Amino acid sequence: MPRPFNEYLTYQVEDFVADQAFQQWARQPDLASNQFWQQFLQTYPDKREPIEEALEIVSNIQYHPYTLSKEQQDRILQQAYHQADSTNLPKPHYWISNKKHLAVTATITLVLLASLMAWWWVPAYDTYETGYQESRTVRLPDGSEVMLNANTSMRVSVNVEINEPREVWLEGEAYFQVKRLGEQEAKDRPALKNFIVHTDNFDIEVLGTTFNVANRSRKSEVLLKSGKVKVASQQIEQTQILQPGDLLILSEEDKNFQMKKTKADLVPSWRENFFVFENTPLHQVARSLEDYYGLEVTIADQQLATKTFTAKISRDDLPMLLKAIEASFGVSVTREEQAIHIQP
Repeated sequence: MPRPFNEYLTYQVEDFVADQAFQQWARQPDLASNQFWQQFLQTYPDKREPIEEALEIVSNIQYHPYTLSKEQQDRILQQAYHQADSTNLPKPHYWISNKKHLAVTATITLVLLASLMAWWWVPAYDTYETGYQESRTVRLPDGSEVMLNANTSMRVSVNVEINEPREVWLEGEAYFQVKRLGEQEAKDRPALKNFIVHTDNFDIEVLGTTFNVANRSRKSEVLLKSGKVKVASQQIEQTQILQPGDLLILSEEDKNFQMKKTKADLVPSWRENFFVFENTPLHQVARSLEDYYGLEVTIADQQLATKTFTAKISRDDLPMLLKAIEASFGVSVTREEQAIHIQP
């Protein structure tokens, strides 16, 4: 069980790494632990940086028991005795022989520990990232494919040889094509059938399907193209089953899921390298520019920020998009290095 909040206030990175409850959450998060640490970060946001660093450290090491074969045991022992003999300790008296006996024992112990650590402790996660104006396609260890949108980070559980769910932690936006397991593989490792995507606001559980997930700006959304997914939110304690064409949205301020219906064969516009805005508030357009280009966008007038904008423009043509905003609202749009200013 985690400690009370106040006991974690003085914790630094190394303290979180050593904490058993924190380790459990980092390796095997569940509903209760996710809720505890999310509430802790909301209450003490200054702890986010050391927690994220500690999470990265703990998450990249995972313990898996491993049974050594007789051949491997013999090889390790031979290596240990060889290293012990290389010390060439003299033994004219019993106490010197006893020292050598201790040296052999210590050497064997150290070699065994080093060898077992090499087999037992293995990297548990891979991390994939994209920069601004960059996208890439990643093939996961299970054969699933993920296309990452710009400014996205994805942490993936890499060990598919054990009977555990396939898991992904996403910050940004990605398009998933999840591989369905073969009949024998599903029978041998039933837990591996589950594919789970974790975002800030909810978890998505999949069996085999195609869908888009966006987790940006304190808002998460799922667009299901094919198959079936279950979305569970610790934040509002609700679960929703999605059918093809369903778009589910949840922000940090929401108390319920927002559900919309779209075309089941709809392809997210970013996969075709377009911005598509349909009656989109200008402040959301600004956020899209920040997410993709890494720019800081300011809108001088609050009333202007709520006006809606409709356009389809290539993401490679930022000047055209800025001109379209100027023409649509009769405003001045200026750019200064990494900043864009929109004003009457």
